[in-house]
Amino acid sequence: MAAAGLSHKGKPGELFPKLRNIGILAEKAMFSVTGGVNTHKGAIFSIGLLCAAAGFQFRDQDHVTAESMAFLSSQIAKTEMEREWDNILRRPPHTKGERLFLRYGNRGIRGEAAEGYPSVLAVFPEFEKELASGAQMNAVKLQTLFRLMAITEDTNVLARCGTEALAWMKKTAGQVLTAGGAYSEKGMALIKKLDAIFTARNISPGGCADLLSAVLFLHQLEHLQPI
Repeated sequence: MAAAGLSHKGKPGELFPKLRNIGILAEKAMFSVTGGVNTHKGAIFSIGLLCAAAGFQFRDQDHVTAESMAFLSSQIAKTEMEREWDNILRRPPHTKGERLFLRYGNRGIRGEAAEGYPSVLAVFPEFEKELASGAQMNAVKLQTLFRLMAITEDTNVLARCGTEALAWMKKTAGQVLTAGGAYSEKGMALIKKLDAIFTARNISPGGCADLLSAVLFLHQLEHLQPI
């Protein structure tokens, strides 16, 4: 996908059909080794789109920012996403995400991409600030994950457990942050307690995990040294 972005000569929105074909191949490869289990379709979409945006930008410049990458991702995806949402309203849903869109209006990772990853940009400044202050990477990642859990309409949680579980997750994530999160003993004790509860209730914030991976990827891109 990065190579597709690097070689693309047209407008950003004209790149998306190329990415879809690559993404389909990536999903087939995933399913072939997971026994048909969806482990990271959302990440293939979100990180793949950011890879394409990176290729597109690095063709003409040697430095990118999280904001520029998110904006370009929106330019690549938005028109096609809007067309897809219109089509979903006119036919039976084909995927779990489409059923969630019809039932709840939740646009999931496609909505994030179309709008320029607002959840990612909401947590990115604190992620950078905390790393620069000397905080350990694992703690910063954990703190960022709970920040995402507190604000994200996670479709994985919604599909598995419904609206009440999603609301509970967001509320409890906020309580973890109020308690200090990954930077306090009280916060870590609460995180460990919640880990057991999430496992027992089958609550898995996979959408937030995909967004965290986007945060990490954008951080790495911002700090690349020019060749």
